[in-house]
Amino acid sequence: MEIRTYSPEDAEQICFLHRNTVRRINGPHYTQDQIKAWTQGTPEGWNRSLSESKIAIVAEERSSILGFAGI
Repeated sequence: MEIRTYSPEDAEQICFLHRNTVRRINGPHYTQDQIKAWTQGTPEGWNRSLSESKIAIVAEERSSILGFAGI
């Protein structure tokens, strides 16, 4: 696994990863309204948010993003 700096090209995969994580892993623990609110993000929104972060990183393996963080 490689930890590297976020790039705007990562936004699509990050959006997909976030949505799937909220729905499939966190889904049983939250209401449908909460899940709906948390999965409305867009790749453009994720790009804006992470680009404005002081530090934004992704964890990647074999060209797949496994995780991300923005501070």
